[in-house]
Amino acid sequence: MDALLLRIPDVAPILGISRSSAYALIDRGELPHVRIGARRYVRKADVEAFVAQLEPIRAGQPELPVWIQELTTNRGRKAKPRG
Repeated sequence: MDALLLRIPDVAPILGISRSSAYALIDRGELPHVRIGARRYVRKADVEAFVAQLEPIRAGQPELPVWIQELTTNRGRKAKPRG
């Protein structure tokens, strides 16, 4: 029987993202989760629904959503002042 609830470290590789990006999706409310004790889990159906609602990349579009680009380029750091 397949697991109905997935741990966050298991969700991240399914989505092809880092664990911290998976937690960011959850924290922003983009990926629903449930709590059992102190742990957070994502329903398998919610992972599938999340993937289904993603729009395919079209020619000329950036390959990653802007928020993922920001996460991967800035790594949460504030931009240095210019000038």
